[in-house]
Amino acid sequence: MPSLETFGLRVAELSDVDGLAAELGRTPAERPHVVRLDPSTDGAALRDLVVRPTWIHWVCPITAGATDLMAKQSKQQRYRTRTAVRAMAAMTMEVSDPVDQDRYDEWLELYTAQVETMRHGVDMATRYRAMVVAPGSRHLLVGWRRGGRLVCGCVVRIDPDAGALVTRFSAVASDAQDREWARAMYSALADLAAARGLRWFSLGNDMNFYGSMVMPGLCAYKLRLGFRPVPADLLGNRSCRTVAERVTSVAGLALPVLRWEYRQSRDPSATVEDFVDGSAALRLTSVVPAGVTNTVLDSLPEHRRLVLA
Repeated sequence: MPSLETFGLRVAELSDVDGLAAELGRTPAERPHVVRLDPSTDGAALRDLVVRPTWIHWVCPITAGATDLMAKQSKQQRYRTRTAVRAMAAMTMEVSDPVDQDRYDEWLELYTAQVETMRHGVDMATRYRAMVVAPGSRHLLVGWRRGGRLVCGCVVRIDPDAGALVTRFSAVASDAQDREWARAMYSALADLAAARGLRWFSLGNDMNFYGSMVMPGLCAYKLRLGFRPVPADLLGNRSCRTVAERVTSVAGLALPVLRWEYRQSRDPSATVEDFVDGSAALRLTSVVPAGVTNTVLDSLPEHRRLVLA
């Protein structure tokens, strides 16, 4: 199986910028989606160079629980969240801690059905089942039932070192996905994290390349919910590394291609706080061909826009 970081992508690793002309001279069908150089490459030597972490975690401070989360949302988004929370109040919330295997398998049916509807869905929850249900794994399964039937739920992990509750997997029944249960689940999880004395709520990690395996709409959605991206290694993702690249083709990709880049060389001492609200905050970058726009691009906050010639 190909690396998740390059799933659906053609990537050319170059030793220097001299190889760029040859890659651009290929036919559109053969041209790589991205060319990568050593991260120490001078940005002036390669137009539209982006230096970025390969994975990001989406986080929000939650010492006051859902109140903190909704404070990061717009007025319209807060209204939608509160509406979902009120609707979910009629359901029964249950916490499996540690995770009961039978309840996990019941929830897994929702998750696998959801994955099957995705363009590049990968069933990670089945792959990591043994780890999640293992004694001492620090995972919880938080679910909601209506009339005894499981409607939605999240698998989360407690990270005491980072002071964070980290969402691993979430799922909503196929006949209830239009009711915005995810918003209500995340609000409840923020309250749960605060009640346990944690400082951060993470909506999980994403590959920091939206448009291949992960759709750009997901990035816009997480921003609207009030979360901000930080390099994923700050919350334990050992796969996170730094790459320097230029997008050279968007053939077959969902638009806009979105990435979060470092504004300057990363300070090794920078913390989660520095990336959420400080000077180290990552910058959003989009890539589209000339003359292209769509609802996702138009919904994004001000950011660095790159146009592919």
